[in-house]
Order: sequence, then structure tokens, then C-alpha cells
Amino acid sequence: MPVQERHIYNQPPSREELETIARLLGHPREMAAVRGKYFKESGLDLDKDSAAKIIAAMEAQPRLLKRPLLYNEARALAGFAEKKYEEFFGK
Repeated sequence: MPVQERHIYNQPPSREELETIARLLGHPREMAAVRGKYFKESGLDLDKDSAAKIIAAMEAQPRLLKRPLLYNEARALAGFAEKKYEEFFGK
């Protein structure tokens, strides 16, 4: 599987990419790094805020995103979970 690697702080995902990843994951909250200080300072409420508001915040501050963030046309992964990576890469 071809992979394109990039540093999301230097080359943050576009709004379109974030919307695609959120759709693949089911909701943008699935890619939120909720334990970090940037999330705590953001004031976001993942249960009450709209998907558009959450995505806009992530676009403005990519440190709100779980890392690593992987996606293709059919699936996405946010954060590291060994079993999910094995499934994603077919190992």
C-alpha cells in the first residue's frame, strides 16, 4: 500500500481532508486528542458542538488531532492501536 507521510503541524490537513477522515471514522470526535492541553484549552464539547465547529477547530489547531492519522479512500485510523493497524494494513 503506498503511503504519503507528512508532519501535520507543518502541513496540516485541509478542511476537505478532515471532513473525509471524519466521515470515514463516523464523527470528528473520533480523531480528537482529548487528553492534550490544546483540547482542554479549546473549550470544545464533543457531545454538543457541531461536526463543522469541531472540524474548524482542528483545521485551525492541528494539535487537536490524534496522531498518527492515516486514511485512504475506504478507511481511516486516528491514534495508535496495534490491532487496528494490523487490520488496516492486512497483517
